[in-house]
Amino acid sequence: MLHGRSLKEEDVIVVSPRESTLLVQEHDECPFPPDFLDPQYWDEIHEYWNLRMALRLIYEKRRGEESKWYQYIQILPTNFDVPLLFSQDELKELQDPLFIHEVEIEQKYFEYERRRMADFMPLPPSKEELGWALACAGSRTFTADFGDGRPVGQCMCPIADMVNHEDEAEPAFRWNPEEECFELFAPRSRQRGEEICISYGDVNGKHLLHYYGFLPFKNKHEHFVVTEDEILETVKETLGEEDETKLKDVKQHALKLLVNEQVSSMKLPLAHLEETSLLLDDTRQSGHEFRVPPSSSPLLPDLRIFLNLLAVDSQEAKVGALQLARLLQDGDFLSPSHRSRSLKIFRRVIEKKMSAMATTMEEDEEILKQTETSQDKERLRLCVRYRLSLKQMLQNSLSFVQD
Repeated sequence: MLHGRSLKEEDVIVVSPRESTLLVQEHDECPFPPDFLDPQYWDEIHEYWNLRMALRLIYEKRRGEESKWYQYIQILPTNFDVPLLFSQDELKELQDPLFIHEVEIEQKYFEYERRRMADFMPLPPSKEELGWALACAGSRTFTADFGDGRPVGQCMCPIADMVNHEDEAEPAFRWNPEEECFELFAPRSRQRGEEICISYGDVNGKHLLHYYGFLPFKNKHEHFVVTEDEILETVKETLGEEDETKLKDVKQHALKLLVNEQVSSMKLPLAHLEETSLLLDDTRQSGHEFRVPPSSSPLLPDLRIFLNLLAVDSQEAKVGALQLARLLQDGDFLSPSHRSRSLKIFRRVIEKKMSAMATTMEEDEEILKQTETSQDKERLRLCVRYRLSLKQMLQNSLSFVQD
């Protein structure tokens, strides 16, 4: 969005009265007549704001010119490049099994809900209609924080939702309680003709592609993730089954100390690791993810300590859980051999991720050159750019552990 005049810090750019927005809150009553939707279904999906917002969009779009949001809906995009709408062949081009799995779960869930809507709607949406509405809701919705303990909502604000993302920008959307309206404002001074951008959050390229359908060419928040399940699977393959019951008990006890904020001797409590399957002591997947940034030292403290703990052998564990936790809390290695085992686990995780990718970086670069002017290849180009960025980060991490 370009502004036609210079702006001072805090200048308001767009004002949206509450009644001019499409707003969804968890405890809303069903806003539709029974000939569109049975209120029972609305109540059943109270935790799923995106489904509720999608239904609001479908309802208003079907009303045509009778809807007070008719003009707004007319300017909404008709096509989206979010992975939720990708075919199976298009998803494969991501070459990222974790990402593909996430999207497939979403696709199956929303298709399940779409079929279920037939029991609550005289005219349930088609797959294309629901897909369009979900893509609109996911990519153009603001979080509405009204303050004063009032329920947080999700809203679509005409005009304000046309502002592009920039990772250096600041949040610039707020609720004005005195005027009962939402405001898009300038967080800093801007010259006439300068593009107005806001930040969609401190998120990586995967998140922006997943929910907004685009990839920035630079992103200071870029990172990839390594899951706990990937690490534990690799530990078994790399270190074997040395973890007899006693050794596993010591590691579990040490991790409990490292996550416990009440243990005064712990400098770096890892409270966010409380739900790891290592602590839960069961076979279910925890879903815990560790961030890995594209830096010269990609092992952040939580991942480094977790790897170091898993790399402890029976001889090193003899010091006991408390002493082991104290030795590991700063992310230091216990010995050269311990360092080798820890980095070996991480290296193998990265190698497995890279082996799942069907093309080389050179081949990806060539695909981008060949499709540079092809307007019908945008989804392919997005996938190639995504996987190329991921490969570059993986290669950087591999170089770190090989040095």
